[in-house]
Amino acid sequence: MYKLLESSWRDDAVVLDRKKGVYTVPDRVREINHEGKYFSVPGPHICQPSPQRTPLILQAGTSKAGKRFAAQNAEAIFVSAHAPEVCAKNIAEIREIASSQFGRDGKNIKVLSLVTPIIGRTEEEAQAKLADYRKYASLEGALALFCGWTGIDLGKYEDDEELRLVESNAVRSTVEGYARFSPGTSKWTKHTVAEHVSIGGNGPILVGTPSQVADGLQAWVDEADVDGFNIVGHVCLCFGNPTNTSSRRTLSFHSHSKTSLSCCYPS
Repeated sequence: MYKLLESSWRDDAVVLDRKKGVYTVPDRVREINHEGKYFSVPGPHICQPSPQRTPLILQAGTSKAGKRFAAQNAEAIFVSAHAPEVCAKNIAEIREIASSQFGRDGKNIKVLSLVTPIIGRTEEEAQAKLADYRKYASLEGALALFCGWTGIDLGKYEDDEELRLVESNAVRSTVEGYARFSPGTSKWTKHTVAEHVSIGGNGPILVGTPSQVADGLQAWVDEADVDGFNIVGHVCLCFGNPTNTSSRRTLSFHSHSKTSLSCCYPS
């Protein structure tokens, strides 16, 4: 792909001569004649490159192979985890591999973490929204997703069993991560986990006022070293009302840059 994007078309290959009816000078477009382990691609690239030639490369997933691919190629990474410390470990490893094995500055790889914000004028309003959204979720489907993501089968536990007290370290650590960002939940059973996953997936649900949600986002920036967020729009999420100054909040990132978060509400 890099050969097609970077070396098939010269910068002056496209002339757009309407009078002569010439779009491209053929001599300025070449075959790449790639012979690889798995593919042979003679080329040339079938269309002109974009102005930056190589598009922004995004990677998702934190398997061993995925982290190595991200360290070598990615400019930005999508991650999802139930707790900042889980993300922090993977992010640090990717950036270290980028530096030690591929000669890249790991801090140039930007990381976007999955998060589901549910915002209200008051905490009570936000919690009411969450309760309403959960009416439309499939708990059985959510448990199946959780099992697929984590390899943990919660079906063997009792319906009312507190999962933060079970013997499995994997179950306890996962559920404690969810619970940290849902302090209003007194007991975490498999149904509680299903309710969480059905809305927030494998990421945190931040419920509250704009200030409370911003505190949660800032915690992820500080503890996980993320550079931004992949925000899940569960139904309708609206950012950017500059007239509502009380709902504005600036997040500080490790690069000393700052991002302003503002929230607005549909009338």
